[in-house]
Parts: sequence; C-alpha cells; structure tokens
Amino acid sequence: MKSVREVVRGVLERMLGRLTDGPSPPPRLREAVIVFRVMYPTASIDEWEAFAIAQAEDAYRSGFVRGLEWSERELDNMDPDTPERLAEAASHDWSLAESSPSLREMLDKRYDPRDPFAHVPPEDRAAFVDQLGEYFGGFRVVVLPDERVDPDDPDAP
Repeated sequence: MKSVREVVRGVLERMLGRLTDGPSPPPRLREAVIVFRVMYPTASIDEWEAFAIAQAEDAYRSGFVRGLEWSERELDNMDPDTPERLAEAASHDWSLAESSPSLREMLDKRYDPRDPFAHVPPEDRAAFVDQLGEYFGGFRVVVLPDERVDPDDPDAP
C-alpha cells in the first residue's frame, strides 16, 4: 500500500508533467561519472560529451534488454519474493565499489588516494616531471596545447 507521501508526490508529478515511475537507477551509473571525473580531471567538454553519450547508450541498451527479459519471462506476473525475481533485481542493481576496496575509497574521497599528484594542478605536475627528466637523463617534458585532430578532415596530418 502506498503512503500518503507517495500519493501526494505522484499527483504533484502528474500535474507538473514530471512523472518518474520505475526503479531507481543502479549505483554503478553514478559511480562511473565519479570515476571518470577522478581519472580525467582535465577532461575537455568534448571528452565529457563522449563519456555522457556512451553512458546514455549503455543505459538505454541495458534498460531495453532488461525490459525484454522481464516481458519474455513474465516476471511481472510472479510473486516478488520468488528466487528468480530476486536474482533478476540483484543482477542489475550492483555497485562498482562492491568488488574493489580501493575503488570504494576513491568514490568516497572523490580523488585517487594512490595518486601522489591528486591535488596538484596539471601545470605543477608537468613542472615536477620536467625537473625529474632533467635530473635523471637530460630529458625535457613539454605540455603541448590540446590540439585535437579531426579524423574526417582531409587536410589533417
């Protein structure tokens, strides 16, 4: 039975045109965004766009397959406590952090605790690595401007 809060929320959402039925998204979708932000702190708008598109396409395919599985196996007509329905729910609502303590720590802290340069700006990282290169072998580290090559451009090198 629905609580008064759920009924009121449903009525308000219908009036505002923002009805959100269905299950909550699995934690791995939110965690994938955090991992991308931590792993690519200087990602460009184009890289974020590509990541978001890939996430949306994956979520759509997963939702389509899950809906098809539910309709083909008639899981809606089953008792919610049957082992098959419980296994189906558990197979989709998993978290990235369940399998890795270090990933759990990274998601909690919002940075990679194993990265000694986690809080160092990219320019300072490059300067430090440049100093290491000079000291250990006379090499220089130069940060080039972010110039992307368009693969469809016939004049591109």
